[in-house]
Formats: sequence, C-alpha cells, structure tokens
Amino acid sequence: MFDLVINNVLIIDGKGGKPFKGSIGIIKDKIEAVSKNNMLNGLKIIDGKAHILSPGFIDIHSHSDSSFLVYKDLESKIFQGITTELIGSCGISLVPNNKAIKNNILNYCKTLCYNTHKIDLNFSTLKEYVERVNKNPPAINGLPQIGHGTLRMTVMGFENRKPTIKELDKMKYLLERELKAGAWGMSLGLVYPPGSFTEKEELVELAKVLKKYDAILTVHMRNEGDMVFKAVKEMIDITRKSGVHCHISHLKLMGRNQWGRGKELLNLINDAISKGLNISCDQYPYIASCTSLYPLIPKDAQEGGIESIRNRFNSYQWQDISKIIKKNIYARGGGDKIVISSSEGTKENYQGLSLLQISNKLNISLAEVVKLLLLQTEGAASVIYYSMNEEDVEYIMKHERIAVGSDGAALGFHDFEFGTPHPRNFGTFPKFIRTCLDKKLLPLEKVICKATGLPAKLLGLKDRGVIEVGKIADLVIFDLDNIQDMSAFTEPFAKPKGIEYVVVSGKIALENGIQHKIYNGKILTK
Repeated sequence: MFDLVINNVLIIDGKGGKPFKGSIGIIKDKIEAVSKNNMLNGLKIIDGKAHILSPGFIDIHSHSDSSFLVYKDLESKIFQGITTELIGSCGISLVPNNKAIKNNILNYCKTLCYNTHKIDLNFSTLKEYVERVNKNPPAINGLPQIGHGTLRMTVMGFENRKPTIKELDKMKYLLERELKAGAWGMSLGLVYPPGSFTEKEELVELAKVLKKYDAILTVHMRNEGDMVFKAVKEMIDITRKSGVHCHISHLKLMGRNQWGRGKELLNLINDAISKGLNISCDQYPYIASCTSLYPLIPKDAQEGGIESIRNRFNSYQWQDISKIIKKNIYARGGGDKIVISSSEGTKENYQGLSLLQISNKLNISLAEVVKLLLLQTEGAASVIYYSMNEEDVEYIMKHERIAVGSDGAALGFHDFEFGTPHPRNFGTFPKFIRTCLDKKLLPLEKVICKATGLPAKLLGLKDRGVIEVGKIADLVIFDLDNIQDMSAFTEPFAKPKGIEYVVVSGKIALENGIQHKIYNGKILTK
C-alpha cells in the first residue's frame, strides 16, 4: 500500500521527456511507482485534476543562509514550488568564520541575505551550521556552498592584496575541510569586497581544490556591463587552467551599450563548451537586478570594510571617488534607473525612491546620495538596478545549459521590515514558466527541465530533480492555465497563483494554497 498517491495528472519527468497522463505512488520519502493512465490506491490520494505534476523546483542560486536558521517556513520559496535551493551564493556564506571577525561576517552577509540580524553566529564550521539547521528542520532543503569572500575574510580580512603562500594554503585547508563536510562547491562574488580584491591566480588555485572533490564553482563575475565579455573570458580561463565545473550566476547584459549582444555572449560560452570546458549558467526572468551599492564604488575605495570606506569618503579622496561613482551610475542606466529596495538605518525612509529622486529631494549630487546611503546603513542598503533588455533576457533563457535561479532569499509574506525586496524572492519560477509559455520560447518539458532536472544534473544531485522510481518524492502540482507570479516591484509581498500542491520528501507541505506545518526539509550535504 502506498503512503501517498497522486492520480490524474500530466506528468513532466524533469528530464525533457514528453508529458504523459499518469499516476505516481510514494512510500515514505521515495517514488515507488510511476504509472501511465492507470489509477493507483494509497492511504492518502490526491486527485491532480489533470494539472501538471513535475519534480519540485530546484533554485540553483539563492541567499537563504540566514533564513534557514530563523525562519523554517521559508514561505516565499515553497509557495513558488521550490523544494531545494543552493545557498551560500555570490561569495557570501556564514561559514567558515572565527571569533575575531564574526561581526564583520554578519555585516558582510547583510548585503544579500535577509534575516542575518536575527541570528547568533555562535558556530564557525559547516558541520556546525548543518547541525544547527537540521536540529530544527525547515520546510524545504538547502544545499550549502562556501562563499569565497567569507573564506578570504576569515584568513586575511578586507585587505586589497595577494595572499601570502601561508594565507593561500590556509584558504585551501579551510575550503577542503568544508568540502569534506559536505559543501557542494564554492561561490565567488567578484564585484563585492573582499572578492573584488582577488586576482585570477588565487581563484585558479582554489578551483583546483574544488576539482579534486568534483565540486562546483559558482560565480558572480567581476562585471556584467561594459566589461562583461572580459569577465566571461576570465571565467573560461580559470576553467581551462583548473578543470573545474564553472557555473556563471545570473548571466546578463547590463547597460544600454550591451543590449542586443545576447547571441554574441552565448557564442563565447558555446565556443568554450565545444572545446571540452564544463561551463553552465543560471538566470532570473527579470530586466532588473538587486544588490548592494558596492558595485558603484571603486574597488580601491572598498578595502578594509565600512569604517575604512567611511574614512576615505570623508577625506580628500572623495573627489576622485565621486567621479567614478558618477560614471558607474551612468553605466547602470542613470540615477532614475536605480531604486532603493531597503535602507534600514537611514535618518529618513528612502525605500521606493530612485537615486535621482533622493538627489532632488536633498539637493545633493547622485554620488553624495550613494555616500549617504552606504554610510548610514553601514553598507547594508540594497538597490534595484533597471538596466537590462527584455529581448536579451529571453534570448539567454532558451540556452540548453542555462538553469533558473532566483538570486533571492526566503522571506515571509509579511516581512515588511525588509522594505520593498525584488519580486524574484516571491515569483521567479512561476514568472519563468509563464514567460516561456506566453512567448513560446520553449516547449513545456524543456521549461520544467530548466527548473528541475538540469540544476540537479549540474550540481550532481542524484536523488532529486526527476520523476522516476527510487527518487526522493520532492514534487509540485500546478495549474498550467493559472500559474502566474503576482509580485511587483512596488508591491512584492504577494503569493504566486497556480501552485496547488508541494510535496517535500513524501509529505504534503503545501495544499490548495495553504502551507502545512510540515518541516520535512534539511540541509543536504554532498
């Protein structure tokens, strides 16, 4: 007798195969039967109402590291149909760390991870992090990476220089320790300090350690605008020299000067793949990104962390720094295209205002606005950059080696303390499906593969991501006609439509739009 049966569904297996009508039977946490046309019997039976049954969605680019510790419902993810997510992205993770830099680590993580202010960083290794989360299981699964920025900071702080041989060996040792503890890979955040201080040779040496453990290198590149082609070439070179699997995060073309070059960018990546290099990417289906203000600040001005930045901003160096900030604002679309998402710590509330609006309101320059926001929030301000072209986003979306990644973190639908976060936190996967189908970019089975089987294959996640006998029963049922993201840039806290059921490890976690208090997820180690 099956514990759970799902009848009357159109099954999409996650491998790219054609959809078929059928049923599945689950015992404990595994799929034990996949039947075409025939109905099955079990202790609990779901009538799928001829809707779509697919593997649970796998978010290959996420920032829920802190959320897993303090917010086990992980609402904004599970309501999208996400059952597993890769965390520790963009060079930022909570571990490894040490007592001397715990506050720096927390401030660093605030730039991309929500809920960081709620955690007590009384652990320093991946093993301890996994134990902490799994002691109080979450609603979905997490796959941990080690952030290179965190790793580097633990060894040599925010210093803008090459590591000594001893320091590089220490980074290798810590990385290897965490890979042995089950990390799925290492992420780079080469636009954020201290990752932005890193030279290629250091990255090649660390990538060789990843290769030894068959672990992935995920990358927020140095540049996604005017220098994006140079940045991709750097990743190709690192892949060639180390043999690592390099995964480029949120592949995009930022800035009007780059619009229309999607084919050229993918040709560069295709050429490297044709030569035997293991390169893949992910993408979110939006024309705006969201991150900190650091990409607007010249690299040399970022050394030493926020207090050192404050000293430089308030010194004779500001005149030269402000000129570069002005140039970078223009490259990202101008002051009217950069909108404040979160500004906790500022004397006034600037959420929802553009840099240009704040400039006019306060009668100060755009660079002075950046200075004010960065210093008053101690670097934690987040902003939305409207700098991409819809045609490029859709062209990139179709590439067979590009998976879906939200670049978001798990939030609740009433977490208004976080300002106006990017809608990708709430609607990436429904929006991706709706966009692909409405624009006729890809057939449904290919669309679902990009959210399930493809990310599982890229990560080496062998027991999830596809529907077949013996696999873990992480599943989602959705109404193809009604699936739709409802989150907007002005009002992001909205549940998507069309997600009917979410099953995590064989248990129903979401049913008819209601989340059950079922916490069947965990941090999965490699």
